[in-house]
Amino acid sequence: MTDSRTLHGVNGLLICVLLILFNGTSVDTSEGGVGGDIDDCLNNNCSGNGNCSDRVNGFYCYCNDGYYGITCDIEAGPCSPNPCENNGTCFQDENNLVYCNCTSEFEGERCESEKPPKIFTVTLTIIDRIFVDDYKDLTKSLTLGLIEDLNSIFKPFLEQNFDGFSTIVFTGFFQGSVGAIFDVIFAATSEINATSIVKAFSRANGTNQLRFVLLGTIKAVNKLHTSTGATDSLVTESSSELEPWIIALIVFLIIFAILLVVIVILVVSLVMDNFLPLQTL
Repeated sequence: MTDSRTLHGVNGLLICVLLILFNGTSVDTSEGGVGGDIDDCLNNNCSGNGNCSDRVNGFYCYCNDGYYGITCDIEAGPCSPNPCENNGTCFQDENNLVYCNCTSEFEGERCESEKPPKIFTVTLTIIDRIFVDDYKDLTKSLTLGLIEDLNSIFKPFLEQNFDGFSTIVFTGFFQGSVGAIFDVIFAATSEINATSIVKAFSRANGTNQLRFVLLGTIKAVNKLHTSTGATDSLVTESSSELEPWIIALIVFLIIFAILLVVIVILVVSLVMDNFLPLQTL
């Protein structure tokens, strides 16, 4: 027996399945029936700003010029859709010029370029180490051992004192006890400058923060890239500082020299005072 009927709702669907299984019933799947596809454009006119095209269980809007969005409900403009990449914020000034305000990690006219990391070249002398010729070659085993030792001292110190610290790359050693040159790399968003690096090393000099390593002169150079249209210009920022004990030694020597000059003047004066009466006799 074949029973043709139109069923609606969940209960109708269950009855439909049972009729098919047990009675061989055919079910009306025409528009509005169970399983029938309806014209989704009947209730969607694309906000009046486009033409609707029906799809199976859906629709697609072909938007008119000047509109976009799933239902063409968004009016296009200089900042809509957003021309700024990487979560940049678009804004338009009173002259209808469009600008992008980039996040701290990106730069460029449309925030399309990731900012390069900040790299500081640090030069310092380690006065409680003895320089050997092998240190001139970065591939020598003695040099690699020195690099490993200094990394174990400097890396934890920099991680503790500076946000955004990434790594250290040693580029050379020179005589003067042991002079070291290395690049310290930070994230582009790090709030860091050459002076703060020098001061941090100076404060920690000879303390357990640097495993009691004694440093001499410390210098840091920062290579900053500043965008100027299509080209980049290189700006160099540097800072150096003498250690407090060196400054104290210099002051002591100056005072000693002044006292020595005063003593010499007094001695000469006494000699002259004694010499002149003898001449008169």
